[in-house]
Amino acid sequence: MITAYSLFVIIFNLVVYAVLGILYKFNFKIFKADGSELPTVSILIAVRDEEQHIENLLNDLRNQNYPKHKLQILIGNDGSKDRTRELLFKHSDNQIHVIDIEDQVGHLKGKMNVLAQLSELATGDYLLFTDADVRLNENWVKGMILSRRPEAAMNCGFTGIETESIFQSLQHVDMVFGQGMLKVLNDLGMNNAVIGNNLLVSRDAYSKVGGYKSLPFSVVEDVALMQSFLKKGYGVHLNYTPDTYLTTIGESSWSKLMIQRKRWMAAFATVPYWLIIVLIIKVSFLPALLYLLQFSPWFGLFFVLKVGLALVFYNKIAKTVKINIPVIHVVLYEFFEPITYFSTLIYYILPAKVKWKGREY
Repeated sequence: MITAYSLFVIIFNLVVYAVLGILYKFNFKIFKADGSELPTVSILIAVRDEEQHIENLLNDLRNQNYPKHKLQILIGNDGSKDRTRELLFKHSDNQIHVIDIEDQVGHLKGKMNVLAQLSELATGDYLLFTDADVRLNENWVKGMILSRRPEAAMNCGFTGIETESIFQSLQHVDMVFGQGMLKVLNDLGMNNAVIGNNLLVSRDAYSKVGGYKSLPFSVVEDVALMQSFLKKGYGVHLNYTPDTYLTTIGESSWSKLMIQRKRWMAAFATVPYWLIIVLIIKVSFLPALLYLLQFSPWFGLFFVLKVGLALVFYNKIAKTVKINIPVIHVVLYEFFEPITYFSTLIYYILPAKVKWKGREY
């Protein structure tokens, strides 16, 4: 029984990667909006204790290749306890507006509360959400606008992780797979999640659903907003191009990664059961393979085959956003993935609160 199930897990994984690779290549949907008259854009950023990232963020925002008179930048300081507020106001000007967020909108807290208040001050035709710990290429705003699907309420770009260590490189591979899978499902008409630090939202659609202030509090505010759009019949589009690519900072330790993943797990409440089952079977590949290897070392060829199929899939994604994924990182990820996901599941079950930016929820 265990042997049969292990073989099923192995074959299932190979089929999943093969199908993902085929669909990503042949069903990839990309749009090019009319760029003759660029719309106005409001960039909204909630910031808390990010002194080490502020200057890079502000430089990247100032260097955007987008008409300055059509770009509004709103940064909400969420009770920072370090030098974040000082640095923000030091570099603020007529284009970069810094607001101290001291009040609470109804039941909202943290980042969701900040974004709800910033959106009330926004004047752009589109709202562009990102975080303080990202690095933006100079064409990011224009890329998000020109590759948007006009009828979609929400367009999401591609987020990578800065690879300053092997640990962060493996997180990057994990992000690449996750977003590649989400793109395949999105192009098939299935919307399951978005990345909140790289979101373009139609101001008109945002207003019609009531925005963040009309939503229940969530530690995954991006997914909550996506769900509100879907319930009203609006579309969501994932637009992956080199210009819509940005990077964020990976977690530096295992404990911090578990804290992050516990928060991300809140998004699984909106994911269909069949996808959760698929992911559980996927991360069971290595345990199943180790079980089969006790019968014959030839089963190790399945590992080689899976890595080969994974490389094909990853390389297709990498070409889309013009990044490089070393083979060794893909191999190491086969060990990193099951350890990370099963550890996350255990940590998620433990009766500990979600920790985020020095607060507990």
